[in-house]
Amino acid sequence: MTGDDDIRKRFAALRNADANAAPAVDVLLARPRVRDARPFALAAVAAVAAAVFVAVGIQLRDPKEPPRTGMSILEWRSPTASLLKTPGSELIHTVPTMRSTILHSAHPSLPGK
Repeated sequence: MTGDDDIRKRFAALRNADANAAPAVDVLLARPRVRDARPFALAAVAAVAAAVFVAVGIQLRDPKEPPRTGMSILEWRSPTASLLKTPGSELIHTVPTMRSTILHSAHPSLPGK
């Protein structure tokens, strides 16, 4: 007998033992079904926790205290606005004249301006 034949026989014996130990399908289908109450209990606990959370939040809020408004949108400044100011950006915002050149704006001491 080879090793493969021995392994096949052992697996066949295990399958037979499992098949003999399993209940018949008719017996399984005839059993009454038991409903699990855990989903309902979990939903009830979550609802009670939410109600307690809302009630405590309402009690802790002081009705005399004005609501916090924070900063107005008109006063807000972007934290990255300084990144828009790049070297040479003044060249983009100015209108050149016919007599001016980039060299004259860089070196005002040059003649011809």
